[in-house]
Amino acid sequence: EVKKDCGNLSDLDKISEHPSYIKIIEKGKTSLPLLLREINNDSCMFWIKALRKITGEFPDKEVSKTKDIRDIWNKWGKENGY
Repeated sequence: EVKKDCGNLSDLDKISEHPSYIKIIEKGKTSLPLLLREINNDSCMFWIKALRKITGEFPDKEVSKTKDIRDIWNKWGKENGY
């Protein structure tokens, strides 16, 4: 629902205020496998904010390229059993 409702938005702050996005974050760590799969789609940045919020981590803080961010989170997921 989030992707359908917010797919045309580019403002991550507006996306992160969407009720469905908030529900995903509220599910906490149970949402991580889904989010880690989703970052491999074109909408990678769409979910990075949620990953950071749920995990309390920011392993990609030193990079700016989408591919590098995706690679870092994929590595994080594997290292943490996701």
